[in-house]
Amino acid sequence: MTSGVLLFAYNNSHIDYAKHAIFCAKNVKNFLNLPVSVVIDSKNYIQRQYAQHTDVFDSIIEDKTSTEQIKKFYNGKQYKKLTWNNHSRPNAYDLTPYEKTLVMDTDYIVSNNSLLNCFDDDRIKITKDFIDLCSERDDKTLLRVSDYSIPMLWATVFYFSKASKSSKILFDLIKHIQENWNFYRLQYQIVGKNYRNDFAFSIALHIMSNPQVDLPGTHYYTTDRDKLYNGNGNSFQFFLENQTACGIHNQNIHMMNKFDLNEHIDKVMQ
Repeated sequence: MTSGVLLFAYNNSHIDYAKHAIFCAKNVKNFLNLPVSVVIDSKNYIQRQYAQHTDVFDSIIEDKTSTEQIKKFYNGKQYKKLTWNNHSRPNAYDLTPYEKTLVMDTDYIVSNNSLLNCFDDDRIKITKDFIDLCSERDDKTLLRVSDYSIPMLWATVFYFSKASKSSKILFDLIKHIQENWNFYRLQYQIVGKNYRNDFAFSIALHIMSNPQVDLPGTHYYTTDRDKLYNGNGNSFQFFLENQTACGIHNQNIHMMNKFDLNEHIDKVMQ
């Protein structure tokens, strides 16, 4: 398999990322028609819990090396402090079964085929230009890694090819940054202590003098303070943090409210 999509799904006590991965993979199959592999800490769980895994995943890769952190997961105005397993993303180069790989978060919903253009060449592709559906929100924490530092690149979805030497250099550098996170966090004036893939990718590509190009297509997001109240196919309606309603159709979107996404998937999978 020369080209495909790689997902990471590490469950915590309240969020079933394996379920999210199945929903994400179905959309990838529908709009991109690409093979999908998932990295998970328990292959037995997904095989036992979801019979449809054979329909959407071409391979299931078990990896137990991710390190737990604690973060607040919001559901509108409410939140829970839960474990967050995000340390395996730097291993994507080693774990992927593909020569050309599109990595995406399981809460990134594919609704068109624009990302197929990633595979036209071997350059690293990632973007800083995600569009907030809540246009009035002024959240600078999603623009830069810190107030006076470099722009933030979204590791929500990115592309790399093993045919490019820059890809191997990038992932080796990200592993180094992860292992020395406190040093790089202070160097780039990052306030929070938690390791973040968005920041690590941004720092690594900054050190490499930004060899990447922008992802094709347009990419939207809603935060975990926004509420998903309806979804049908590739159309979604939200009640946003600023108390306005908004809808989106045929557009790729990163839905950060994991609880609402979970409820939506339950309805779809019934």
